[in-house]
Amino acid sequence: MNLRLTTMTAAVALTLFTPIASYAQGIPPAPPGTVAPAAVFFTDKLNVISIYAIKAAAPTVASARAAEVPAIKLPLHGFALTGVSVVSRPAGIAVLIRYSADSRPDPVTGKVYKDTFERYEFYRHGTEAVVLLGGPAGADNVDPWRTVTNSFRWLK
Repeated sequence: MNLRLTTMTAAVALTLFTPIASYAQGIPPAPPGTVAPAAVFFTDKLNVISIYAIKAAAPTVASARAAEVPAIKLPLHGFALTGVSVVSRPAGIAVLIRYSADSRPDPVTGKVYKDTFERYEFYRHGTEAVVLLGGPAGADNVDPWRTVTNSFRWLK
């Protein structure tokens, strides 16, 4: 994967080139992310953004409920599905899976908090790009998360 980060005034422009997809993504300002072979992760305080692409069939609400939701739920404690729907973004239609789950225990206090997640599954030409956004339940992430998902673009 080739990764290029460029700073913009209110966000970071992220361009990813993988063997199966090329896409651009706007990310709110945050410390540099971690790049794995097929994914990139950004964290800032208690928020996380994960982006990756895989070869897959086009996602549907039915396929998300049948396959994705059980796979997401399996490793999580306190999982609660909020909904599965289809949304429109500038890059096209995406399947949106909303859910909550318990955080990992705080390393100092051992406390566990509730986190909320939005998983967007974009699809084009045999490739699914997943944009996963997560943060503490009750945090006002509506505008930043919309900025991230509205900035997603396919490059090839």
